[in-house]
Amino acid sequence: MERVTASAPPRRPPPSLDAVRTPCVPRPARSAGRQRRAPARQRSARAPAPRALSRDTGRRASSRRERTSLHWQHGRAPAPHRRRRSRWSSSPARSPAAGRPGLCRAEPQLDAKIAEAQRLPFTQRLEVLSALFLGVPYTDLPLGDGDQGPEPGPLFRTDGVDCQTYVETVLALANARSLDHAKAILDDIRYADGKPSFQSRNHFTEAQWLPANARKGYLADAVPSLDKRAPTETLVLDKSQWTQVPGLKRLTAAQVPDGKYRVRYLPLDRVEERAEKIAPGTIVMVVREHDPNRVVRITHMGFVLKTDAGLVVRHASTGTERAVLDEPWGAFVQRQREYKKWKVIGVALARPLDASRRVSRIH
Repeated sequence: MERVTASAPPRRPPPSLDAVRTPCVPRPARSAGRQRRAPARQRSARAPAPRALSRDTGRRASSRRERTSLHWQHGRAPAPHRRRRSRWSSSPARSPAAGRPGLCRAEPQLDAKIAEAQRLPFTQRLEVLSALFLGVPYTDLPLGDGDQGPEPGPLFRTDGVDCQTYVETVLALANARSLDHAKAILDDIRYADGKPSFQSRNHFTEAQWLPANARKGYLADAVPSLDKRAPTETLVLDKSQWTQVPGLKRLTAAQVPDGKYRVRYLPLDRVEERAEKIAPGTIVMVVREHDPNRVVRITHMGFVLKTDAGLVVRHASTGTERAVLDEPWGAFVQRQREYKKWKVIGVALARPLDASRRVSRIH
């Protein structure tokens, strides 16, 4: 359920692991600035850009409204009005992977990394295991529900992620004893009853994913510890209404509960003063104002981490890099202020938990 290109200062290696490296809800592609118009002969030779595809039927999106409605599904939010250099950092805003890609594609190596990470405190596990994905490509709809249902696809993969499956996969790895264990935990995180099916998948972040994983012991709301007077935003779900929104009809068969779902968040104007109090490993989620044409409120997520370069958001970017990368916290916050068509009002924060008691029963 938002949901940029040069290298940042060198990153310190993850605690006790070597530096081998191996990509939702939503990120906008960003312009690198004005470019010269190509000569007419070159322009005529270019292939036309592909039109948006409707996620539920595969047909071409035929209207501007339908194309807009697809943004939230694939991790793309409306492009910001303009880009300004962040006053938080003198360096460019984003840093792709500093290491070599490919580790996450080799299951025996990943299995060994999981076992090695288990010797670390939980927060350091999140840092170490999330770093393995730096540079992994952002992929639309990277996971499905196995070989069944309207959205068949792999239940686990590490060669492509979107913003939410990246967070889910890292949570599963950090709680697991082995790769096979991580795959079973990932099912428990993604599905209400832990059994893969389109119907029981946690489709809505606000109404399903957050409440379900808080009950299971994977997450806890981190906002109250930072601001006891933090406001809440409410998502109202009425199936007779949200199924009329283009792009959401595909969820008609899903078990999405009607009701009101509150999300506590830090307003953007309070984020800066509380940034240093955010615990490393916290999941940050972008919260947007109500828009009946989009329904959802949370549109992007990633991890807040402290590195030698400072506080960063490690997330699967849908910008020009389309990969997992580290973005300086200040640049990330400033970019949220620049959205005009669908305003960002703040960020929700969830603290990942060591769910060892629950996962000990998962095989």
